[in-house]
Amino acid sequence: MSQNKNNDLIEIEVSSKKDLYIEVDRSPNATLKIPELGVEITPGPAKSEPINQVIDIITQIENVLNTYVEENNKKTKLLKEIEKIKNGNKEIKVIIDDPTGKTTVGEKE
Repeated sequence: MSQNKNNDLIEIEVSSKKDLYIEVDRSPNATLKIPELGVEITPGPAKSEPINQVIDIITQIENVLNTYVEENNKKTKLLKEIEKIKNGNKEIKVIIDDPTGKTTVGEKE
């Protein structure tokens, strides 16, 4: 894991299966992005259950795709990319932009 925290911006480099278990306590005001998947999760009243680890973020994205997105080539490609990430075969960067600075990130012990 590589973490770069610059003021209100946190970047988590996920390069192995172990990194999927990094703990993330995202503030309700934080925007989360995964550029490799083209995903952005914005703050708002519909924020779901707290996300505890990077794997939970990936699983939440997978669940949304499976539940709300019709079958098409883009969905199929994204689900294949998610499977690679979950197996530790694709590196991603999780970017959290938190203007309040209340988001915390740490390795699971």
